[in-house]
Amino acid sequence: MTDSDSDSPPPSSSSGSSMESDLLPHEKILSGETWQQCVRRCNYKRCSMKEAHEYLLEQIGLKKEQDEQEAGSADLIIAQIRSSFDRPLPPPLRNHQFKPENQGLIEQERVEYSPEIYDPIPMPERDPNLDIQMEDIQKVYVKNALDTLEDIKPDDEACYYVDLLYARKASVECRDAADKLENLKLEKLKLVIGFEKIQLQISRKLDEDYETTITYGRSEEGLHLMEFENTFFQDGTHYKIMAAVDFFFFLRIPGQFLNQISIEFEEYRSEQQPPQFIDMSILGVIAKLFKERLGDRKILVRNFKYMFNRGDDYLEPKKSYFHEFLQVLWPQKLRHLVLRMWDDKEVLASGSYDPVILNWPRYSVASSLEQWRDARTLDICDPLMCKYWISLLEIRNIKVLSMTAADLKKAQSVSRNYTITLTEPLRIEDVKEAFKGASEHSTRIPNLLNLVFH
Repeated sequence: MTDSDSDSPPPSSSSGSSMESDLLPHEKILSGETWQQCVRRCNYKRCSMKEAHEYLLEQIGLKKEQDEQEAGSADLIIAQIRSSFDRPLPPPLRNHQFKPENQGLIEQERVEYSPEIYDPIPMPERDPNLDIQMEDIQKVYVKNALDTLEDIKPDDEACYYVDLLYARKASVECRDAADKLENLKLEKLKLVIGFEKIQLQISRKLDEDYETTITYGRSEEGLHLMEFENTFFQDGTHYKIMAAVDFFFFLRIPGQFLNQISIEFEEYRSEQQPPQFIDMSILGVIAKLFKERLGDRKILVRNFKYMFNRGDDYLEPKKSYFHEFLQVLWPQKLRHLVLRMWDDKEVLASGSYDPVILNWPRYSVASSLEQWRDARTLDICDPLMCKYWISLLEIRNIKVLSMTAADLKKAQSVSRNYTITLTEPLRIEDVKEAFKGASEHSTRIPNLLNLVFH
């Protein structure tokens, strides 16, 4: 669409239609805009195409009602409207906002993968009774989206990358164009999963905090929302699905070498949140996207931080998604692993859940997995992380908070050279117990196990 034809009738006007010649002339819009200007304004305000369509039809209807009034009154209203053209036009009325945090039990809606979630929302069938079709709205959105995709540059600030998420939703053509973008030079990606919200944080700066945060959640009316800088978007997609697809989109950008990927859970606050586990089914959706849409490609990343959540111990079938994430990372590029466990002590102490036998090996992977062999450091500086990892992995440098006598004994049994860095000092009693009976001429311990205090 060029500037010269920006005010032309909508492309949906079909041959033979009684309204073809004047389907939507300038005077048909109450605000004084052309229909394209109205749609572009809705697009700028992050209205979905459905919202823009409904708003435009409302404006057309109001103008028709005005035209049916006596001519003098209508002319006066039109004159008043047109005299205000130099002032910003009001956006469509959308009272979107996230609902307050729930103090009671939260219904944890689990989401599942389906093949169509990566596709834009399909257009409804044409309705001959409407003055303008959704397809007409889509054409304006597509043009704006393609312009955005063409203009984005690797050196743009991270906040501009959010525009890509909106742009790819306009059509299959826009989605495919977005998927072809290469090396946007993102440094860090973080997914923070909460009880009722999910945050996606992105940054192009390695040594600074995350520049841009996108929040996904639900309104009090039940709408599933995506929010950035107090602008809300909703197209009927579940907020967890939106977050999963957007996170995957940034991960899969060809040629991109990320410095850090983080998967975390919102910190539990007993005074604000119910005693229950956070739903982690979004990770299953992302894992399925890896399988179905990543193909044989691997994600280039230097540091991978993953937080476990034992909530799935209470579901059937039991599931840990760590393996699915780890195996899509490029082995020769992955250098550092940081593993944490969501602090569920207060949740379990509340009595809301029956006791379970924690199956730590289920949270691990076979040491033969290629990603372990090239990683240099394993950081398990978390009191909730089991030292089981030390004997399982082939990584040569391991960071822990502390070690008991039992941990030290297990560490001695590992038949490889490696270094353990401790944050807290060893107790002399534990050291004596661990090395009791060792020959003073034995070279096994110093040759294999090197303890460093940090």
